[in-house]
Amino acid sequence: MRILVVGAGAVGQVYGHLAALGGAEVSVYVRPGRRAEARAGYEIVRVPLFGARRRERFEPVGVLTSAAELAAAPSFDALWCCVATPALEDAWVRALAEASGKATFLSFQPGLGVRERLAAHFAAERLLTRTIPFVAGHSPLPGSRDPREQLEGMSVLFPPGAQARLSGASERRVLEQITLLRRGGLDAALSRAAEADGAAGTAVLMPMVACLELADWKLAKLGEPEHASRFRSAAHEALAVTSHETGRDLPPLDLLIQPPLLRLAAVLGPRVMPLDLETYLEVHFSKVGDQTVKVIDDLIGRAVAASLPCGALRDLAARLATRRRASEAE
Repeated sequence: MRILVVGAGAVGQVYGHLAALGGAEVSVYVRPGRRAEARAGYEIVRVPLFGARRRERFEPVGVLTSAAELAAAPSFDALWCCVATPALEDAWVRALAEASGKATFLSFQPGLGVRERLAAHFAAERLLTRTIPFVAGHSPLPGSRDPREQLEGMSVLFPPGAQARLSGASERRVLEQITLLRRGGLDAALSRAAEADGAAGTAVLMPMVACLELADWKLAKLGEPEHASRFRSAAHEALAVTSHETGRDLPPLDLLIQPPLLRLAAVLGPRVMPLDLETYLEVHFSKVGDQTVKVIDDLIGRAVAASLPCGALRDLAARLATRRRASEAE
């Protein structure tokens, strides 16, 4: 199977490596300025819960940087799109769709509505969606004093029971990708609606990330009443929107967002996770900060359209915008 991984950041490098381990011929599609880096290959650092980290190599067989190069290349069986949600600009996606023939297009972007946006450019049978069941980021983390942050590369942690869930109109295409992932060492399963499967988690994660940024990326501060209350209110609204959009019952995740529990998580999280959790969250989500804003803005828009409350989400978005303007002015 010939796979083209579109975007070779944290998600793209890890999934590309898994596809290669599964026996696929894997190429990457990157910005022109990243061509030399991609040709040199990538170091993947496995982070176990216990024990020493180990390094593996992912070497793409080819590197593409434009839709024109894609159109001229031998056909691919699937494109795995691993860019951030804001990168899904219509003109760029349309060019990918036209240049990739009948190849399967697997979307890795979080948030509601991604599939409907892509459906404007891809035939239904080509389009698949999935969940991301791992934590990945560059190491050593900038500014980290954690002695575990020694090996250089793309670190990846697969939590116990990690499973990728995939869905699409063509069951045959879904099963092809599931088989490849399993061969690469990642459990994967068929879902009737992978976007909906991950929607509740995203509805909690994005407000948490925004509140954590407002709390100076300090987990302990997130447990303070002010930040915890803002987080809980915004997450509750986001979950209500998600429940309305997906037709699924409102999960009680927001009930877990209480100051005492958040303070406990701030203490236990860094001790349980085999990485510098606080630094990871700051580095990773600062890099994809536009995606946080995009998802929250989309939730607000959907809440307004459905006449659902969104005051806490609006307040969170406004505070985040004010903070970022202040940071840019410094």
